[in-house]
Amino acid sequence: MNKKTQIIFVNQSAGPLFRELVTDAASKIGPVIFFNSDSQMPDQPHIKMIKAPQYKNATPFLRLKSWISYLVITSWHIAFCPGKPLLFIVTNPPIMPLIGWMMRVIKRQRYVLLYYDIYPDALIRFGGLSEGSLLTKLWRKMNRMAIRSADLVVTISDRMAETLSQYFPKREPFSNLLVIPTWVDTDWIKPISLESNPFAQRYTCPDNLIVLYSGNLGAVHDLSMLPRMAGRLSQYPRIRFLIVSSSPRRIELEVQCQELKLDNVIFLPQQPEEYLPQVLATGDIGIVSLAVGGEGISMPSKTYYMMAAGNALLGISSPKSELDRLIGEHECGKNIVPDNVDGAVKTILHWYENRDALCQVKQRSRGAAQTHFDKGVLIPKVLSELSRLIAQESSDVPASLGENNSPSPGAF
Repeated sequence: MNKKTQIIFVNQSAGPLFRELVTDAASKIGPVIFFNSDSQMPDQPHIKMIKAPQYKNATPFLRLKSWISYLVITSWHIAFCPGKPLLFIVTNPPIMPLIGWMMRVIKRQRYVLLYYDIYPDALIRFGGLSEGSLLTKLWRKMNRMAIRSADLVVTISDRMAETLSQYFPKREPFSNLLVIPTWVDTDWIKPISLESNPFAQRYTCPDNLIVLYSGNLGAVHDLSMLPRMAGRLSQYPRIRFLIVSSSPRRIELEVQCQELKLDNVIFLPQQPEEYLPQVLATGDIGIVSLAVGGEGISMPSKTYYMMAAGNALLGISSPKSELDRLIGEHECGKNIVPDNVDGAVKTILHWYENRDALCQVKQRSRGAAQTHFDKGVLIPKVLSELSRLIAQESSDVPASLGENNSPSPGAF
């Protein structure tokens, strides 16, 4: 690229929503570098893509190896990159904040951190890591150093912002912390009629009610009540469950459903990304789960994609969770306490027997996605903050690490 690089984007597992941000930043701010670990993103003007190690999670060893490989490769390239472009670092892998802090020390380089999930808290709550372990203490110290030296810290929910506040100085706990929800391209993800949806035509018919789960089934996505839900509803042949995932937990659920001889549940592997609009538009009801303990450390991005596709949301999360709050605020579904099979079955049957009511919920879900979570609403706000940081004179960089002169408190 002939022009000066403005931003370096660092994200080991970048989905469509992040690639949209990279593309828009390149067109509206200037040339960018993107450490890309997959082949989903074609070459584009003003975007220099550097191939980086892919994320592999088949075993804990492979996961850690891919994290370290990505950290080492990106650190090397950034350290020898001409100039000091703004770093935009996603906590994917979760050890990546260390790069920002190191480049601040080595090159006095500005950086932004984006937290999609919060570690080590996720490992403490779901991975067996002890709060008092040496690894936890070192990880928290890394977070504290990286967050206090960052020019801007962004996360995707208010509860996650509360969790991150522990790392800020008590005198200014939210001095450079902003909240912006996950966005979705509502022109790409949208309702599609059965007649225009080849994927749906293979698995449903006009009178069916499809209860859909699509995406990762990690530790924070508790779907353990699915076989019992499906078993209770097996006498309704028009109600069918469609589970689209390649996670190991999907295999466990499939085995359980086979043992119960349930024929109302269809299991499919994760589909190619180009089929995502068809997959999501197949659902009438979209399941979004957040396991007990997931509050404040994660917010499923599939929530907004389900909404954009016009699914009524069946949330499975604790009361007062961010998911529960969102569903209630936009009246776009119903949140059920985890393991409340009776409540889930009652909700599905209510929508099955009252299609007009279901249609209204689906319309509110789609409308909220367009109004509040569309990429055209949220990405410009991110770009505005990045442009502001780039425009600041280099002399504004704090003289001592740990201080920051970042934006005033607020939330997008």
